[in-house]
Amino acid sequence: MNIEQTIFDLFKLGRNGIPKQTGDIGIEVEVEGMDLPSRVAGGRWMVKNDGSLRAPVGGSAYEYVTAGAIPYTDVDEVLAELKTAMVKAKPTWSNRTSVHVHVNVSDMSFRDTLNFMALYTTFEDILTEYAGGLKRSGNLFCVRAID
Repeated sequence: MNIEQTIFDLFKLGRNGIPKQTGDIGIEVEVEGMDLPSRVAGGRWMVKNDGSLRAPVGGSAYEYVTAGAIPYTDVDEVLAELKTAMVKAKPTWSNRTSVHVHVNVSDMSFRDTLNFMALYTTFEDILTEYAGGLKRSGNLFCVRAID
């Protein structure tokens, strides 16, 4: 194994015709509440049902997911699209709701990916405690590496 190979090449991620993912990050926002939009204008968000969420009576529960990884430079604009769609929404945040940010490491070397993972896990407990002010440690819906 060549530790300097990219993740894409090392794990042969392009096999079976699966295209190489471009963009830097993917974002998922899981929400429960009232008047949640079932669609987001702009075409950069998909709206999905998520079995871990619970809709309140008369409300809904959705997972808003970017349509693939987006460049860092587009994050503000893409989040503004979601914010605009949510203007009339009345979200209810619970231990089931969350925001996930997925980092596209396919262009990173195996060495850089290991370094990234080591750095993240070093600070994961602090980041988890900071997340939204809700108790996340040991939460079934927010599993840490230590769990």
